[in-house]
Amino acid sequence: MRRTFLTSGAALTAAAGLALTLTACDDGDSSASSTPEDVVVTVTDTASPTTTPEEQSTDLPTPTQAPSTGSDTSALAASSRATADVTERPQNRPIIRNSEDFRFLENPDYLEPGARYLTDNGDGTTLSCSFGWLVGMESEGRTFNLTAGHCGSVGDEVYVETSSGDTVRVGQFVWQAYDGEANIGTANDYALIEFYDDVAGATVGTPDVTFDDIPVELAGWRDATWLEQTQPYMCRLGYRSGLSCGTFQEMTNTNTVMFDNISDHGDSGGAIWAFDPADPSGSKIYAVAVNSFINENDATSAGGKTIDQVMEHFDMTIYS
Repeated sequence: MRRTFLTSGAALTAAAGLALTLTACDDGDSSASSTPEDVVVTVTDTASPTTTPEEQSTDLPTPTQAPSTGSDTSALAASSRATADVTERPQNRPIIRNSEDFRFLENPDYLEPGARYLTDNGDGTTLSCSFGWLVGMESEGRTFNLTAGHCGSVGDEVYVETSSGDTVRVGQFVWQAYDGEANIGTANDYALIEFYDDVAGATVGTPDVTFDDIPVELAGWRDATWLEQTQPYMCRLGYRSGLSCGTFQEMTNTNTVMFDNISDHGDSGGAIWAFDPADPSGSKIYAVAVNSFINENDATSAGGKTIDQVMEHFDMTIYS
């Protein structure tokens, strides 16, 4: 099934007076400001958003750059994957934040949820964001990372800096649905990075997180309706702030979820998951969103864009 996306003119948020700013992207250019300007969204209408039919391409272009040029992929997956064990069990406290145990995400040896990636904008500037979910089009044998749209534009190359100090080209932005900073709290903020074939062995889909020695198990993905019905406990993973978990707050429209967590610039694009309320072990998780923006008026609240519209539009599979 192909679905239309929200258009910026049609989307309205259900909360009033929010001051929102992008969680992304650290600017690697030292001559520029490291903090994006705040995006202020003033809302007076609390009506539910409507979708306007919008033609969306169901064909994704392939990367235009050769993957093997100027990049040594042997630095990836050269050692055992780092693991972070959080001693607290999920839902034992309102908000969990742990950055200390996730420092390995800043210089990753694996292309995994929450790991830092660099975007070359082609103008001499570099931005840093966090990888989201590993997805694919099985019929075409193509593998992507579903991340935030404000982290890069179609054609931008993507790099990682590994723990050994190597800079490795890993892919390219091939699709983007992003309605701009002024609409960050209400509309689209999605992109797909296609990984080059020669880094496929370093891609990982499940966050390497354990809670009280119990590793999380990625059981698939769930949509916005499921989130609203179950109101689960949720977590976000990004290289800048590490792990942060908290309670579902609300769906402010059909593709924007708010939940209790602490995020910062650089966490954009990172994976957001929800725990299965029916699982007594607390290990089963579902991919539900990618990190998009923070609320400047409340440091313990941030917003994500649910992934269901993209997954269904392109008939994608999520990989563990």
